[in-house]
Amino acid sequence: MDLQIKLVNDGYAQKYRSPERGALPRWAVWKDEAFGVTAEPIVFAYNIPAFQNHRLPRDHSQLLRMIEQDPSFFRDRIVTYDPEHSAAGYLYLRQDQQANGDTWQMVRAMGSLGLSTTASTDQMLTGISQGRWVMGYNAIGSYALERERTDPKIGIIVPQDYTLVMSRIALITADAPHPAAAKLFLDFLLSRSGQTLLARSWMHPVRSDVPVPKALKLDQVQTRAIRVGPALLVNLDRLSRTQFYKRWRESVAAIGPGQAVSSTEQ
Repeated sequence: MDLQIKLVNDGYAQKYRSPERGALPRWAVWKDEAFGVTAEPIVFAYNIPAFQNHRLPRDHSQLLRMIEQDPSFFRDRIVTYDPEHSAAGYLYLRQDQQANGDTWQMVRAMGSLGLSTTASTDQMLTGISQGRWVMGYNAIGSYALERERTDPKIGIIVPQDYTLVMSRIALITADAPHPAAAKLFLDFLLSRSGQTLLARSWMHPVRSDVPVPKALKLDQVQTRAIRVGPALLVNLDRLSRTQFYKRWRESVAAIGPGQAVSSTEQ
């Protein structure tokens, strides 16, 4: 999201006031140039068989307490994004930091038990399904929900204290060779028909007037949408990013050699 906003800020998008704009939440549109087309939760994914005799955490604070109180169960069995190799993981952890004062305590607790890292939700879910890990922190909900439908070993927890909600951002490039077609396609993405199709692929619609499967309903949790706008540019400040990476490395200093996994998030 922050990289898309940088494109808009640097003049690579053209303005367009879509007739569907009025159906979107205010946080999903910036300057009529950047449009959030989904509202997807960031969740915990877990291995169902591993938790048969363990209670599940309902929120971030419960997960932190469980990690601290039962280290033997979680040792070498937690995975999350590597923010230095995943732009998405970096974004979500930055947002966690803003929402939760215990974020770095959580990172240190996970790191002290041998945290594994990946740059791909797919790798995260595959490792959880195989039993390599029992808990995945900050998985993209749409991918996790789709996998849950077909994999009996994958479970999902939508945190009750707050749930980050991210968007896929659409824009029309400033030099689009067919701007009229681009506008029509954007209108379709934002229309009830387009949003309904996204929901069928487990991507929560950004519109509130589109029916969603029960698994996608977020009305029982405190959502925290990542606003489409210039505040995301702070993430890209070189000094701020360098300091963040330094704190990350210090917090997970207990990670042993060979535990980190890396790939490209799709």
